[in-house]
This record gives sequence, C-alpha cells and structure tokens, in this order.
Amino acid sequence: MAYYVMVGKSVYPAVFVENLYREHLPRPTWINGQFIDFEIPQPIVYDLDIDEHDTIPNVKILDDTLPIPYMHDSIVEALLAVGVDNIQFYDAVIRDLKRNVDHTDFKAFNVVGLVSAADMSASTMMGTSNSTLIDADFDRLVLDEEKCAGKLLFRLAENITAIVVSEVVKNEVQKRGIKGVMFYPSGEWAG
Repeated sequence: MAYYVMVGKSVYPAVFVENLYREHLPRPTWINGQFIDFEIPQPIVYDLDIDEHDTIPNVKILDDTLPIPYMHDSIVEALLAVGVDNIQFYDAVIRDLKRNVDHTDFKAFNVVGLVSAADMSASTMMGTSNSTLIDADFDRLVLDEEKCAGKLLFRLAENITAIVVSEVVKNEVQKRGIKGVMFYPSGEWAG
C-alpha cells in the first residue's frame, strides 16, 4: 500500500490565524503523538485575519506556527469513514473578526502515535540539523512502507510535523472533492 504525507493548504493564501485563545487551556504538546488524558475546555477558539476579498478556506489541516492544529469537518468525516481511530478531536471555532462570523465546522485535533517510517538511507537530508528523530530536516523524504505497517494515519517519528496517511485515506479525501489538501508521495515531501 502506498503512503503519502498529507498537508493542508489554505484555499486562499491570504488567510492567517492570528491569535489563539489558550489562556484557559492546559499546555500539552499537540504534535508529539501522545494521548491527551485530561479534559480540554471546548470550544478552542482561533482568531482569523482574512483579506476583505477572500472567504473562509475550505480546509486547513495544520499551521506550523500554531500549537494546536485543526482541520475542517469534511476531513474529519473522511477520516472516520475509512476507520481512522487514533485522533482525538475537540470542538473548535474559527472566529472571523472582520466579518463578525464564527465558523463552527472545524475541529482541533491530536494524532496519537508516532511511527518511525523514514527510509533514512534513501531519504535526503537538508543538512541543517544532525537530528534524526522528532525534527529531522528532510530535503526528500522516502517512506519505508513496511514500517508503516498498514496504519491509516500517523505522525512520522523522524519529523513530527509530517502526517503520513495511507492510500485509502488519500483516495477517500480525493473522492469527496475536499479542496486544499495535498498528498506528497514517497520521495517528494520536504520539511
């Protein structure tokens, strides 16, 4: 089975989440693959700064500048439809301050589980770090599909910003026509 790094891109590049109301939230690391075993106050609220000519993006999976990643409900539905069961979801609100609109069709999320699935001998490193776990800098990531062990979705142990998905997940997202999601095949993702 083929595997891909799944990346969310705003449909409209002028969209930025400027602020996250988090003073009331415990401070777990949301991208380290650990299960969050305590209550998270909901909804988690994000402030959206959007150009007056743009509209709310259809999809946003992960913004590397935020401590709490989020995704659109359409992605949640696709993941659940194929049996992904290692994500914790939390109600989220994307607050458009310029239009005074709250978008409630998003979820904050925590992927549970890290898998060491990089083929380090075939991958190319950027050379900006000596790290090979957690924050390895790949110029070209090659995945070892045997190490993916049939999993549907996981964070890559070598670089935890990478969310790796199976072809089953990719096909479901594409079948639903969800905009703003990109899938990088083995050998094409850098990060």
